[in-house]
Amino acid sequence: MLCPEADYVVLESTYGDRHHPDEEEVDKELERIVCETASRGGNVVIPTFAMERAQELMFHFSKLVHQDRIPDLKIFLDSPMAIDVTDVFKKYRSYFDDETRQLFEQGTPPLHFPGLHFTRKVEESKAINYGSMPRIILASSGMCTGGRIKHHLRQNMTRQESTIVFVGYQANGTLGRQILNGDREVRIHGRFWPVRAHIEQISGLSAHGDKDDLIHWLGGIKKTPSMIFLTHGEEKAANALGQLIKDRLGWRTSVPDYQEAVDLS
Repeated sequence: MLCPEADYVVLESTYGDRHHPDEEEVDKELERIVCETASRGGNVVIPTFAMERAQELMFHFSKLVHQDRIPDLKIFLDSPMAIDVTDVFKKYRSYFDDETRQLFEQGTPPLHFPGLHFTRKVEESKAINYGSMPRIILASSGMCTGGRIKHHLRQNMTRQESTIVFVGYQANGTLGRQILNGDREVRIHGRFWPVRAHIEQISGLSAHGDKDDLIHWLGGIKKTPSMIFLTHGEEKAANALGQLIKDRLGWRTSVPDYQEAVDLS
C-alpha cells in the first residue's frame, strides 16, 4: 500500500544495502542445495518463520517436486503453528493470486505435494531424525531462538553431510546469527556443539523488501517529508539506504541511535 503524503516517515532498512534474487534464482539455489546435500547423504535443515515464510517455502518446494528438479525426499513441516497457518491459507484460496490459483487448477497445489509431511506431535518431531535417508526439515523458530529447530540443529549441525539453510534475517545475538557468522561451536540446550554442517543463506525469501522495494514505496509519496527515519536495520544497511534516498529522491534521512528521542513539534 502506497502512502500519498507524510510529514515524517519511519522506514525499515533491514535489506537497504542489497537486492533480492528473483523467484527463479531462489528455485535454482534451493535445487542446488538439496541435490548437493542429498548426494552427501545429509539432511537440509531450514529454520522457518511459521507465518508466510513456511508457506512460501512450500510453494517453491512444490514447484521443484512437480518439475522433478530434486530427488524424491520426505519434506517435513515440523511446526504446529505453521501447520495451523497453512490450514488458513488453504481455507481462503480466493485470496491467492492468479499464478497460485492456476496451480490448484492444474492439479499441482503448492501446499500439498508428494513427500510433504506435517508433524504436530512431539513424538513425530523426534522421529524425523531417526531415518537414514536424506530429508528436508522446516522447523521454527526462524532465528533459532527456541522451538523445535534447536533439536534438529543438535542432530544435524555436527554432520558434515547436512546443510543448514537460512532464509530470513538473523538478528545480532541470536543463535541463527552465530551460526551464519561462522562460529565454530554454539550453545544449545546447555552445552556447546561443534558446527560442521554446510551453511547457506538465501535472501530472496525474506519478508523484508530490498533497497529497490523500499525506494519504490517511498516514490508513492508526492509531498517531500520533513525527514525519513531509518530503523529496523543494522547501521551499514541503514546508512547505505539513507545515502540512496538522498541520491535518488533528495530527501533528508536520519539513522537514530538507540533510545534517541526526536521532537517533531
